[in-house]
Amino acid sequence: MKSSGNRLEVEVEAAASASPKQPRRTRKRRKLKRNSSRTIRSKIRLPVFEWDGKGSDGKSAQPLHSPLKATVEVTGDAKSRSDAKESKIELKEIKITVAGMDANKQIVINVPNSDMEASASVFLKKADGNGVLIEVPVKLEFSFEDPANDNLEKTAAFEYSPGSKLGKRNDAAAVFWKAADFSPSKLETPPNQMQPTATELADYASANPMKQAVAKLAIEAKAQLWFDAIIADYGNRVSNWFTAAAVPGGSSLLAVQYYHPKLSNVGTDGQTNFWPAGISINMANHGTGMNIPGHPDIKTWREVQGFNRGGISVIFKNYGNAGRLQIICRHEIGHGTKSAFKRAEFGAGDHSNSGLMTPYGSGALFSVADSGKLRGKS
Repeated sequence: MKSSGNRLEVEVEAAASASPKQPRRTRKRRKLKRNSSRTIRSKIRLPVFEWDGKGSDGKSAQPLHSPLKATVEVTGDAKSRSDAKESKIELKEIKITVAGMDANKQIVINVPNSDMEASASVFLKKADGNGVLIEVPVKLEFSFEDPANDNLEKTAAFEYSPGSKLGKRNDAAAVFWKAADFSPSKLETPPNQMQPTATELADYASANPMKQAVAKLAIEAKAQLWFDAIIADYGNRVSNWFTAAAVPGGSSLLAVQYYHPKLSNVGTDGQTNFWPAGISINMANHGTGMNIPGHPDIKTWREVQGFNRGGISVIFKNYGNAGRLQIICRHEIGHGTKSAFKRAEFGAGDHSNSGLMTPYGSGALFSVADSGKLRGKS
């Protein structure tokens, strides 16, 4: 594949003779007599080539790259052939959801400087004209246009708190869009529920072993609350995504590219800097019976390769090769058997001590004990 500006080229070579997977098909033109000088012409059905939408750099093509030009070349003899076709990636719609908006698309803001969370779902246009919620990451830039007739100059506006005025017109310092804030102080309800106090931080940094130990326990307890709050938050977001994407129910397998930044082991998006060095929390999901100790600021709490939601098994495609993805598929479908028939748990959190159903799928097959549970044993 070649990429140059808005032009993408795909070069494909196919031998002129049929392969075992592509049977030769012939069509007789006329019944020939012996010693005839005529030749028999045959047609070869070439394979269908598909492109995964990624360039040589591994990045997915975006709407801004359109139009795209794909070139297919078939070589192998003196009569090589090539053909080119132009295509494009089009947006069907972008659905923007604002938390707190009522049926009339109005938001009641009793506290003027409060944050309202906005999220965007990108739908690409399919060949049939309908939209589909995509799994590849698309960069979005939010912008805000100041409603000049319905706004006030900052200098003429009411100052509802020291330094804060209602007017935003022509205010270069006004902030309309900002990244979501998952800091402890943002997620907590009462003050210092998750954010360590100045005294706790000072005691933890002191040379007094007793003060250090007490402060460490207090800070770790708050860090665990922060972890639990984020786990609950992304759990709700996953449920909302299932609804927005209209994921069908029943027994199905769903492949998704990435999960939460702290659960995908991709890049540095999951790295945070909220907690002092040396503390540790349990980064395992509740109910699994597992203990995964680690510092809460590390970029990857754990590598979630898939999960099960009733009859729907979800896998994340950014993990491993085809062999590893096969194990993940089998593992999550193994969990999904609980929704198909009654069986005993494989173990704590429905995980086993060996074989396919260990927490991280250590084998490609069910253990003997797990196979027995699938057959009705206790």
